[in-house]
Amino acid sequence: MKRWLLADDVPGEPIALQLQEASALSCTATGQVLTSFADELSVIDLNGIYSESLEKVQSDQWHASDVTERKAIVRNALQMKSESAKLLNYEPRGMMDSPLGELACGLLSTGERKIPIAILHSKQPSNQWSMIAHDQGIEGGIRAHSTLEDDLGESRHLVFVDLAGQGFASSAKVDGTLTDWKTFYLAYLLGQSMVGIQTDDLLSVFRYVFSQRG
Repeated sequence: MKRWLLADDVPGEPIALQLQEASALSCTATGQVLTSFADELSVIDLNGIYSESLEKVQSDQWHASDVTERKAIVRNALQMKSESAKLLNYEPRGMMDSPLGELACGLLSTGERKIPIAILHSKQPSNQWSMIAHDQGIEGGIRAHSTLEDDLGESRHLVFVDLAGQGFASSAKVDGTLTDWKTFYLAYLLGQSMVGIQTDDLLSVFRYVFSQRG
């Protein structure tokens, strides 16, 4: 996968496997290797052991770190850029009717990505903003918020967002349970963190909202 998707021909680290003799596998007591040999491990078992070893290393590193170092650890794990503010540009794309009222739709450009957002402007003059994040993006946020018995939109502007893999930022029809699994798996195969990309999107929207507060 690294060769196909990243043009990386560096060979992976060899894994030493302890194999059974062919004569022992040709006829087993139960017909299954896992149940015929007491010390056999499945792929799930091997992944669990590997996960436990990583957890120990990561836990020791975490407890030995101060707040600044912990922030760096998280940012590195999420493959996020530095905290320096990006140049944000809002590109209006028209209005959209919704159960909440008319929303101003647009793209928030960071130079690297374009993030779809929809803004429900306050019915009263206000410099207060709130961002509504939902695992189904803008449409999910609108549906969820329209069922709430509050007047949040009366006194502040509401911003709905499609993070990477959601709504207009998804690859195709999104599965109700697995969400946009194709985008998640593609990011994984490319060695990128989908959680990191979405977190970066959130921070970009936060910066835009903060800049609008006046």
